[in-house]
Amino acid sequence: MREDNKLIHLVINGEEIITTEMHPFYVNDRGFVNAGELAVGDELLDSNKNILLVENFDVELTDKPVKVYNFQVEDFHTYHVSGLGVLVHNAGDYSNLKDSKYVGEGKKFTKAQKRQIIQENMRRNGGKIKSDMSGKELVSATQSKLNVTPDPLKVQIGHIKPRSSGGSNSYFNAQVLSREENIFKSNK
Repeated sequence: MREDNKLIHLVINGEEIITTEMHPFYVNDRGFVNAGELAVGDELLDSNKNILLVENFDVELTDKPVKVYNFQVEDFHTYHVSGLGVLVHNAGDYSNLKDSKYVGEGKKFTKAQKRQIIQENMRRNGGKIKSDMSGKELVSATQSKLNVTPDPLKVQIGHIKPRSSGGSNSYFNAQVLSREENIFKSNK
């Protein structure tokens, strides 16, 4: 639980969802996008991969902070909200880790950051590395070999908000993915 003065009101296919600015929603052909960066006309996905449209977007600034909750669905870092089943992501799964002074927009995660993220992921998953997107068990990263295609389940650290869109190397913006998921997300 935390407090926030800024709430985002979204109308998606006629249903209102109230969320925080930094909560990631899955946008078709773009990947996860923070609620505060959504726009009318954005195409979201439901639990059956059907398109849902953002029909309205409003920002509410409250006089007093309101309590907001970030919950996690056990074994999964993505889940579906509302009666529509809108695909969302747990915001900032690694935001409990302390950022260094070298965090900034468009920066890659350092080797030290990647190690810490993987350690935290393993701590949460009983010693196993699991994808934050699919929950699949992943294999440790190894040195790439010439003319050998890397394992599609090789662990990679990705940005929730892409570097190309100003996403930072803050732990808040980190997600553990398989190589396959990271390539798929990057090709959108």
